[in-house]
Amino acid sequence: MTRSLLLIFLIFILAVAGCSRGVDKAELPGRYEFSLDNMKQQVTIGADGKYSNALYRGGALVWSEQGVWTYYEAAKKGRTEIMLDKFRFGIPEYASGGSWFVVPEKTLTGVKALCFDPDLNRCFRAS
Repeated sequence: MTRSLLLIFLIFILAVAGCSRGVDKAELPGRYEFSLDNMKQQVTIGADGKYSNALYRGGALVWSEQGVWTYYEAAKKGRTEIMLDKFRFGIPEYASGGSWFVVPEKTLTGVKALCFDPDLNRCFRAS
């Protein structure tokens, strides 16, 4: 009986740990990174409404650019999102230019993330 309760408790803890919370505007500024193979893309969000976006391959800078970001608070369920204007992804299968709308998240462990493919757990994570 106690073994069953322990297993249920562990499953509950793992389920809760995967849940995320929203991120307030004041918490957004900082550096976020995503790495894949020998590529690393780094997005730095500034408190002044500007962001920088850089792609590194093998540790060398490939390109860097800057843009503006806007914070939106949706009317439903207190959900917030940000828009990064003229954002470019460096990952080939996501490569595009234009505005990127993303819902900032924070896990229960406090890690901030900007996910572009949550099904594959592909997120820019605060560093």
